[in-house]
Amino acid sequence: MIISSWNTRGFNDLIKQQEVRGYLAMNKIEVFGLLETRVRMNNAAATSRLFSSYGILNNYSHHYNERIWVFHSTRLVTLLSSRIRDQLIHLELLYHVSNKVVHVSFVYGSNDADTRQGLWDELRQLANIVADWIVLGDFNIGYACEHTWTNKQDVGTRVWSKLDRVLTNAFWLVDFPHTQSPTKGNAMFILFAKLKIVRKQLIVLHKNNYSGLAAKVKQARESLETCQKQVQLQPLDIHLLTQEKYLLEKYWTLRKTERSSLIQRAKIHDINYNDAANSYFYAKIAIRKHQSIIGKIKDKDGIIREGMEDVNNAFVDYNQWLLGTPVATADLPPEALEGPRIQDTDWDSLCRPVEEMEIRKALFSIAYFRTGVMSKQANTTLLELIPKKPVVTSVMDYRPIACCIVLYKTVSKILFDRLKPYLPTIVGKEQGAFVAGRYDLMIFVIEDSPSVNVVSDSLDLFANMSGLRANPEETNIYMGGIRDDARELILRDPGYVEGTFPFRYLGVPLNEGKLNKGMFADLLSKVQSTLNNWSTHRSSYVGKIHLINTVIFGMERGAITLKKSLLGINASSAKWIWEIEVKSESVWSAWNYKYNIKTADFWAMDIKPYHSESWRSILIVRNELITRTGSIEGAKAPAAKISWARGVWNRAVLPKHGFIMVLAMQGKLATVDKLNQKGQCIMNRCILCETASESHQHLFFNCTFANTVWIGVL
Repeated sequence: MIISSWNTRGFNDLIKQQEVRGYLAMNKIEVFGLLETRVRMNNAAATSRLFSSYGILNNYSHHYNERIWVFHSTRLVTLLSSRIRDQLIHLELLYHVSNKVVHVSFVYGSNDADTRQGLWDELRQLANIVADWIVLGDFNIGYACEHTWTNKQDVGTRVWSKLDRVLTNAFWLVDFPHTQSPTKGNAMFILFAKLKIVRKQLIVLHKNNYSGLAAKVKQARESLETCQKQVQLQPLDIHLLTQEKYLLEKYWTLRKTERSSLIQRAKIHDINYNDAANSYFYAKIAIRKHQSIIGKIKDKDGIIREGMEDVNNAFVDYNQWLLGTPVATADLPPEALEGPRIQDTDWDSLCRPVEEMEIRKALFSIAYFRTGVMSKQANTTLLELIPKKPVVTSVMDYRPIACCIVLYKTVSKILFDRLKPYLPTIVGKEQGAFVAGRYDLMIFVIEDSPSVNVVSDSLDLFANMSGLRANPEETNIYMGGIRDDARELILRDPGYVEGTFPFRYLGVPLNEGKLNKGMFADLLSKVQSTLNNWSTHRSSYVGKIHLINTVIFGMERGAITLKKSLLGINASSAKWIWEIEVKSESVWSAWNYKYNIKTADFWAMDIKPYHSESWRSILIVRNELITRTGSIEGAKAPAAKISWARGVWNRAVLPKHGFIMVLAMQGKLATVDKLNQKGQCIMNRCILCETASESHQHLFFNCTFANTVWIGVL
């Protein structure tokens, strides 16, 4: 409930009336008190008509120049009773949102102490109210605290005072525990209050400057064309030339702004078209708008919910159950505290103050670093619902992505950076084998019921300690090569659903046996769909030509790209061979030594039919290395250092020049003799000296022109 009061010091001026209307609309005030209005009685009716959507009370009946006007939203509150005095208007209201009866008193105290005594008597009588009660206004009593009023006089006669206050009783604080003044509280709350004010101003700025861009662009173009026609009739008119330049800049600024706005609304990040393609942009915007509308959905209990309100409630109920339901947790057992720990001497490093001065200035006002409690303003996230599959029918088919605010992320990053150096000492390597950016967790166990029960009990223990429990709807058991009786026994105990092979992880199908081409059909279909998608782009004719040229150019480079990909695969296999040779401590190396190499010699073992494709490729690259070097020892030997490397790759050499030098040392520059060998050149003379055939040797050392350059450089 938003309640506000404002000492306007006169409310007859039309500009001030418009300011009040804007304030009520911008802040969505539900109950509002105007103090010291001084509206003459003959103007009261006309002034009231400006606020026809509000119920209005005033105290003309108790003061000749009325002091207080009260506005209340007839849509959100119902006036049950009122009490009007010369220094106070008291309202009894029914608040529709919470269906509660509240009492609101607006006060404008007299500046005479004897007269003000009547206000205290009225408030004492109201103090017996057994209901929610709030009192706010101008009490005309100043104390040594933050100033809220000034007489706006010169320096010598300027008076500052604290006159305005908001008071509540205990009942109000029970029913409205989060009642706060937008300018009071800790530093973080004040920051967020100011950010809300800025947000409202940004909305107004956007509305005034960036709404209706298409119409503004059209109007700017018409104005520019009109001015240019006048310039053709009067080409020497300086005023028209200046106006044409201004209108031209205005037109192109609006065009760029319109395009940027469309790109943001359509979420298009890869624009390779050479035209505005407005129809394409508007089509993408329409598609995104349609995708964001959910007409009906199944809730977490499987009941179909239709209509905007029911669909919203279904998502709120599910995500509150999934993320926002408090869960009682048990204390950690003593054995859970056994194992590696952070040393006591490291606590000073973990708890040290933030050293960077700019971060100190930005973050030390956050109360979290002093109290350890994150305020609700900073600990607030927006949940973005991402579909898990192309066709969604249930609220559980969406993955909630939490969009945290910048301050929350900053605090989390500081804490993470401090813990990062110590995590390897308390977390084993086998516990850190997770793929970044993935939410899935795979646990492998032996195919018997006791092993599965151990894992299930461990997950239950973790849930009891942390409150994080595996979602049964998202948890499956995959089994391969076991008997039916063992399968039934395993499925009976943990209560999870059996999944079917193949399933996908990181986009790759996993199967209990060997993979076949059919398992990659979906992946290949998506690639084919992406390649064919260009034909459906709603761009202009010029844009389509540009896109086709880009595709054709990419097809010409296809063979080169494929060759580079194959070279990358070989380089990756060679890297794994090096991991095996040096016996690195990685989990991958240890696994291969135990299950693939076992007691055999890696350099002498044969390729077996049961080897996986990845292991076969590593062994094939191993054989190529042995063949290329002539022996196993040659394959193991480190490559010889290139003597001229430092002369080419150093800070004094531009990368472009170094790259050309490397190609020259390897004889791979596109000289005339090499182009002739490929049939791509019909000339056979050096274009610099025209005395001999162009080759690497001639170009760099024998050419008379090159000798002149070398002499000048050296």
